[in-house]
Amino acid sequence: MAPTLPSRTTATPDATRVPGEARDEAPAVTPDRDVTGAVREIAETAGQVAATVTDVSGAVAAVSRTMKEQAATAARLRSGASRVREQGEAVLESALVASSEAGAANEQAESSLGDVRSAFDGVSRLAEWVTVVTDHFGTLAKNLDSLVRTTGRIDEIARQTHILALNARIEAARSGSAGAGFQVIADSVRDLANQTLALAGEVTTSLLSLGTDVGKINSEGHVAREHAQSVHVSTETLGDSIESILARVTSLHARMTEIASTADQSRAELVAFVDDLDGFAAGVETASRDLHEAGERSSAVAEQSEQLLQLSVRAGVATVDTPYVDKALATAVVVQARFESGVRAGEISTSELFDTTYVPIPGTDPQQHMTRFVEFTDRVLPEHQEAVLASDERIAFCACVDRKGFLPTHNLVYSNPQRDDPVWNAANCRNRRIFDDRAGSRAGQTSKEFLLQTYRRDMGGGRFVTMKEVDAPIWVAGRHWGALRLAYRVD
Repeated sequence: MAPTLPSRTTATPDATRVPGEARDEAPAVTPDRDVTGAVREIAETAGQVAATVTDVSGAVAAVSRTMKEQAATAARLRSGASRVREQGEAVLESALVASSEAGAANEQAESSLGDVRSAFDGVSRLAEWVTVVTDHFGTLAKNLDSLVRTTGRIDEIARQTHILALNARIEAARSGSAGAGFQVIADSVRDLANQTLALAGEVTTSLLSLGTDVGKINSEGHVAREHAQSVHVSTETLGDSIESILARVTSLHARMTEIASTADQSRAELVAFVDDLDGFAAGVETASRDLHEAGERSSAVAEQSEQLLQLSVRAGVATVDTPYVDKALATAVVVQARFESGVRAGEISTSELFDTTYVPIPGTDPQQHMTRFVEFTDRVLPEHQEAVLASDERIAFCACVDRKGFLPTHNLVYSNPQRDDPVWNAANCRNRRIFDDRAGSRAGQTSKEFLLQTYRRDMGGGRFVTMKEVDAPIWVAGRHWGALRLAYRVD
């Protein structure tokens, strides 16, 4: 069964009393009135403490969030610096390897240059030898030509001798017996001439064959000499190239050695930086935790001050908060009755009224949602909520939320269509949003007679307004639906 309004006796505030003003002497009042005044002063002081602590708590929370972000940034920096350090060590290792390889390449280039120079000397000597041999073969070819010509003359002489011997034999035969001896001599000369002709022919054939071979060798020798000279030039160019490579490799080796030295120094400095960053990150994390704990303690102090306010109101002592408590409780009863009559009349079912499927509205920022009871609350809540808002200029808003902090229908001034400006939307489009912050969660979930809390209202764009709020629970058919939130500004 839904709770009824509490029964409280209301005391009339002392119109001449200024909150926080010191008294010169104790007034002549009855004990009951003295207690009432003391309670009222305690309530007023508690309210001031709650407001102040709320501001401090909000500031601490803001600093705590900043410190948490800085701690996260420091952690990312530390992680990045560690990766850079690892990369620096890898660079150093690579630089050392490259330096070593450059040194080996330098030695190899020097060795290759020595080999090329030796080969160059050998090729130079070979080219000279080929030139000399070629010249010798040229001379030999000339001598062979001369010898062939001489052999040709011998052949010619032998032919002439043969003819003379033949003529002498003929003459000797004509002489009869007197020329018989001369005939024998003529035959011998003829035979010798024939042998000379045969031998001259063989020699000429051999000389001609040898001359062909010598000519071929002489021709190939010229080609070999040209090749040797080309190799000589190429070897000389190769030597120049290797000398140039050696100079570059030597320079590279020096640069790699310098890089390795610089990388080693950079690694050492980076290690020191990472160590310092570790200490900084640890300090930021500790400060963030301390600030968070300070914020929690501030919130606890604020809650204790709120409890003092609630106790004062429940005790029947009239305070500055009493009118807002009474208005919130009375309005919650009216809204509760309207919800129950709607269910009885079939305007909405209980399952629809307690729907917790929050469907996001596309393209909204901050995110807005829809449930199956939004259409119903849009019809029935404005007349009650707008009347409360218009009743006191200190009232900032009057709206109902379900147990999850979902606010379906806000005051009209906060229910504008969204624009392309999230900051403006945060302050002016507050309907159909889930407020699951500390104040919103406590309001929706409170099942006490009422909840009095002080907090900083986020208006978007970094703007906060210190508020007091009375939250009165709403029950429908014995089930806790949520609460009516009535917020008013703190003077």
